Amino acid sequence: MVEERLTYLPNEFTRYGRPVIDEVVMHNADVHLEFLDDSCYMLIVHNEKHWWHLNICSKSGRANIAASLYEDNSPEDTDG
Repeated sequence: MVEERLTYLPNEFTRYGRPVIDEVVMHNADVHLEFLDDSCYMLIVHNEKHWWHLNICSKSGRANIAASLYEDNSPEDTDG
C-alpha cells in the first residue's frame, strides 16, 4: 500500500511564503469540500490518524493550496 503523504514542489512558495503542495495521498478517508468564496474552497480530508485542511485558492490567476495539518480534530496549525 502507498504511504499517506503530503508532498511539496521544490523551491515553490505561495505569496505568503508557504510551500506549494504537489500531492496529497490519504487512505480510507472522509472528504468534505466547502465553498468559501468565488475563488477559494476548503478541502477537509481525514481518517483515524490525520486531519488535513487544504485551502485551494486562485485569486491571483494561479491556483495554490495552503495546508493545515492536524493529528486529530484540534485546531493547531502545524505548517507555520
